[in-house]
Amino acid sequence: MTGNKSLLKNLFQHIKSRKLFPAIPLNELVYRLKDLHAAGFELSENEKHYPVKMEIDEILSKALHNAELKLADYYLYKQKLDTSEIEMLKLALKDLINDLRDGGTIPGLFDYLKIHIPELNKTAYEKRYQNILEYIFKSIRKEIGDKISEKRG
Repeated sequence: MTGNKSLLKNLFQHIKSRKLFPAIPLNELVYRLKDLHAAGFELSENEKHYPVKMEIDEILSKALHNAELKLADYYLYKQKLDTSEIEMLKLALKDLINDLRDGGTIPGLFDYLKIHIPELNKTAYEKRYQNILEYIFKSIRKEIGDKISEKRG
């Protein structure tokens, strides 16, 4: 057990010494620590039902794909948004999914879209895109939650 404590202590000292913002993708850290120290241990019945990294990647990729289909079906084909707007929304959703995968924080949906539409202001966002992004993100969260529940039970 002392080996684990010294490993973590060294890891955190290394992070502090780099003089960078000390954000740690916690999910990735947990996976790596489990990989390092779980060899040779049997998992309890409860632990066997948690999705592994590969399953989580698959769930997130599928949720992104389904969100992109919704954008096309509900907004592009019904001519509520044009092709370039759909592409910008897809890029924002891809960034959001990557942050979910890495265990990062989600600053706000506006911030994800603003990266891809630099001239976008808050008023235009609220009028044109806010409801769409909130709906799509809500459906992504629901799909992810449903798939993880399926894997567990």
